[in-house]
Amino acid sequence: MPNMSVRPGGISYDQNQATTSTSTESELLRSHLREKCNEALNRLFPDAGINEVSDWNSDDVMLLHAIFELARVARHAETTNPLLPRHTILRVLNKLATATPFQDISSDSLIELEQHLRLLAVALRLYKYEGTSLGHKLRDDLYQGITRLSDKFSDDRRNCPPNLRIERWNVAFLLQHCQYILTSIEDSYSLAKTAASKVFMLMDGTLNGYGGQYTEARRLGREAARRHRTRSKWHDAYMRLEDLCFAIYARGVGIESEPAVTRDELADLESEEKETSLYLRDALEDELINEPGSHYKLVKGMKRLIGETTQIAMESGPYEENAEYFKYGILDLMSELCYRIRNRSPCFEEFVGILGLALQNSHKSANLIHRKVIDIYQKILEFAENDGVIYGKLEDRSAIDEWMGRHANEFEVSETSKMYPYF
Repeated sequence: MPNMSVRPGGISYDQNQATTSTSTESELLRSHLREKCNEALNRLFPDAGINEVSDWNSDDVMLLHAIFELARVARHAETTNPLLPRHTILRVLNKLATATPFQDISSDSLIELEQHLRLLAVALRLYKYEGTSLGHKLRDDLYQGITRLSDKFSDDRRNCPPNLRIERWNVAFLLQHCQYILTSIEDSYSLAKTAASKVFMLMDGTLNGYGGQYTEARRLGREAARRHRTRSKWHDAYMRLEDLCFAIYARGVGIESEPAVTRDELADLESEEKETSLYLRDALEDELINEPGSHYKLVKGMKRLIGETTQIAMESGPYEENAEYFKYGILDLMSELCYRIRNRSPCFEEFVGILGLALQNSHKSANLIHRKVIDIYQKILEFAENDGVIYGKLEDRSAIDEWMGRHANEFEVSETSKMYPYF
């Protein structure tokens, strides 16, 4: 007997049919997203071959970014079937990292490279949800691809115009972030797995012929270790904060897709937004307390020296040039969240407060932090103008305005901030 129910208004329907219909719609959506993903990828990388050059198109990059973020939203919701199959994710990763998307130097290079790296980061992040290891060769190819992007960045930054200094540091941070996400994904040649396999082979009495495989795995492991950097401790903390911020976006997408939203649901979202803003504020405040102070230049110099040495001697790719990467990453999350939160007044109050504190407590030589802080502050002022309200406490705004008056040459003007919003 069919499983019948009654809709409001007395119209009966078959729940089994409704479930089947929903399942069919989900499959159609997956098929559509995969098709759109492949179409955009084929337009960006139209030619086959190791030296292929991309046909850069910002709209296609943004389309892929939106598809991958939507797929990640589905992962947050713990849906049964992923929106994008693993092989599609790997295909995009392979193209983004191993093809040759940038071979010239122009005024737009840094902007395009930042868009490219943000897409690469979200693709790597999505792949982590698969919980599987990467093949050794693919992982190594991806790592070397990020290194080539870093080399390209080195050329661009030498010709960086004054109005793109924030984009320059955005790219530096994103290169390191992408490298660290990749490093956190397990390699299929893991020695731990090899050792475990050896134990089982011993138990089965099939050790013959294994010695050569084990030796090869060790050789490959040594090669990877020689090139690949170890991941800094701050990156795990950053990933947790990034997860919290993305959860806000995912929750917002869920609410927007509902036919009717209750006041309680909106109140819950606004509460989560404020809580996440507090998490970001507290994380940045903790880092400001741990500022190296008088040893700042020494720490910066040592990091740069070690990074440059290992980059040359070990082909180990991008490196942290200073001690500010975690702080910069937190600020980048704040900048992104500015465009995604609905409950602006309490969230922006927390942001303006910590931005003022960052200017006061960061080292006077930390110009990358100062520029990023003022860029976020000017974005908040733009939101305030558009919303017809004032965001942030008077004393916090006054402290920032006073700092800007004393350091007029150490930040980008508001017109420049408006030119390059978060994308």
